[in-house]
Amino acid sequence: MWGKYIIDGNIIKGQYILPPGAQTWINTEIWFKIIDSQTIEELYFKYKEKITDQEVKECQEKGIKSGYTSAKFFPLDSLPNPDKSWLKNQKWFWCNEEDYNEFMKQKNK
Repeated sequence: MWGKYIIDGNIIKGQYILPPGAQTWINTEIWFKIIDSQTIEELYFKYKEKITDQEVKECQEKGIKSGYTSAKFFPLDSLPNPDKSWLKNQKWFWCNEEDYNEFMKQKNK
């Protein structure tokens, strides 16, 4: 899966699209609360629409927990190669057709 995220105070707000062949191919948003430098906790998850602060607040007030309680970070020696993303292989992803053609030419060398 590929997407983007921002950090807003102690909240990570992520948006992503699953690759073709997944159960769904719609935009998804997920928020995590940063607990400490190595731990996050899922706050809310939603398909198709942006999450609002009110939704998260109501969920917390009702004591509703997401499917995941928390996650730990583990250091890696390297990051995934963005050129191997399924998105970059889609012509519609590129704003400029010449950039797409050049990417495909370099990839197929």
